[in-house]
Amino acid sequence: EGGMRIIKAFRGNPKAKASIIMLTADPDTAGQLYPQKQREELGFKIMRKPFSPADLITKVEVVKTEINKHHQS
Repeated sequence: EGGMRIIKAFRGNPKAKASIIMLTADPDTAGQLYPQKQREELGFKIMRKPFSPADLITKVEVVKTEINKHHQS
């Protein structure tokens, strides 16, 4: 319990480097849970709340299950 709450994760612009954007109020914890190397492998970046709608470029698709799937071992 505690730790990081994934508020929402979006599949972003396919041309953008990150395909998944994680929006969290606690980016430091997120960074510890998902080190840089792992984030690059999964192709997502962490964004601090509050964030602007301009950050969510294209169609929005929730990929929380995708992240959870990777997180279980």
